[in-house]
Amino acid sequence: MTDIDLKQTNNSDLEVLSSHTSLKLTDNVWRMISTRDTSQTVICKKLPLDSNSKALSLNELQILKLVSGTPGLPVLTQSYVHKSSSSSNDHRLSLYLFFKDQGSSLEHTTIHSWSQCLNIFWQCVNILYVTETKFKFEHRNLTLDHILVDNNGNVTLCDMDTCRAQASPNPDSQVFYKRLDHPIFYQNKKEFAFDIYQSMRQYFNGEPTWSNFEPRTNLLWLHYLAIMLLKQNTNGKFMGPGRDQLHRIAALLEYNTVSTSRRNSIFKRKENEIKSTGDLMKFK
Repeated sequence: MTDIDLKQTNNSDLEVLSSHTSLKLTDNVWRMISTRDTSQTVICKKLPLDSNSKALSLNELQILKLVSGTPGLPVLTQSYVHKSSSSSNDHRLSLYLFFKDQGSSLEHTTIHSWSQCLNIFWQCVNILYVTETKFKFEHRNLTLDHILVDNNGNVTLCDMDTCRAQASPNPDSQVFYKRLDHPIFYQNKKEFAFDIYQSMRQYFNGEPTWSNFEPRTNLLWLHYLAIMLLKQNTNGKFMGPGRDQLHRIAALLEYNTVSTSRRNSIFKRKENEIKSTGDLMKFK
């Protein structure tokens, strides 16, 4: 990272966010024409580095660098710190992250069939399985707007700011994570998502354990994804096979992620026990 003044640099290798060549997607994310290659679009994410947000922003950058090159995760092409000034007395540092454009969020993706639903679901499972194995990775905030789908149906899981990952298999290696009492885990009021945040906290025994690897959090979010995909077809518009399989997976995940006292008796056999995405893969 480099602290630079973009107004004084002529470095043509830098991507530069401009209101003239960008489309705002969220409060801090833009799709823009690449400064380096105008035939391409890239994604820019601008993160504050003030005292309240610095840890969250740097956690995302550290995880992005750790998982670099992993299929199904964001491709970070450039990052730097820039000091901007909105007034003569106000100088703020922001972290600029630039990514390969890997599609639109699932929330804004048109679904046409049950086979497409299953394809998206199993791609998410596979990505989480690989990252669990390599980095003891948990996403911990896998809402529909954090799942990208490109024109070829390829899936990317984005937004690493609340994720948990471990630098190496060594138990003493550095762990990147976000406190589960951070306001970001209370702000999302979208359907079902807030309940997932509450359920995640129940897997841990207070603050000292928040950094622990708990793969069931990924299962919680996959259950959320299955339910939201099933809800896509409330008007019966989807065609083709796949609904029954997705419905069974949703039921299995619910059974394996809710508390023991709430479990029903549909799945009692050991073969239906799921503790990680690796266990879930056998139902594909």
